[in-house]
Amino acid sequence: MPGRTEAIPPTGRAVSFVGANLIGFNAAGEIEWNEARIDIARLLTQIGIFPAPSPNPAELRDLAERYTAAWCSGDAASVAAFYAEDGSLSVNGGPPAVGRGAITAVAQGFMTAFPDMEVYLDDLLVQDDRAIYRWTLAGTNSGPGGTGQQVRISGFEVWQIGKDGLIAHSRGYFDSAAYLRQVERGAEEGQRWEGGRRERRDP
Repeated sequence: MPGRTEAIPPTGRAVSFVGANLIGFNAAGEIEWNEARIDIARLLTQIGIFPAPSPNPAELRDLAERYTAAWCSGDAASVAAFYAEDGSLSVNGGPPAVGRGAITAVAQGFMTAFPDMEVYLDDLLVQDDRAIYRWTLAGTNSGPGGTGQQVRISGFEVWQIGKDGLIAHSRGYFDSAAYLRQVERGAEEGQRWEGGRRERRDP
């Protein structure tokens, strides 16, 4: 499964989900690339990896909205402020960034690569002390050494929330192959982004 290296334990639950394949052809009519897409966040929820619903979904929804605004602010430290002091963020199974300083560096990397970056909150699934934060990132890779291509990519983060109400651990996943292809060639027709700024809330 994309973004996961560990096996998913059997839960005995039936699942039903919709997937799609995005296929690109070359000039000869041959398949050049094939991207399989499924909603992994919803699949994991149906499998029952996570426990029962949280009693405070409204608070986590508010946190998710403010977290999204922080990603749009251009201030990387404001993203890290949503994490516990010793909180961690990993991306696609890579080594976690531990502590607010390291998380600031991760956020700054995206903000530098995409100076006009916008992040959108697509959905939030809340379960006990965990939540699945689904997002879409759109922007132009116009930072230092950038390609100038437009990128629009979706993914999700699995959060574990600490007793202080902040993110203790976040495991983020997105289709890295699609991301790299868009950085090189740009987003497909229908995925392109015109930019623009939205109203934001402070963390």
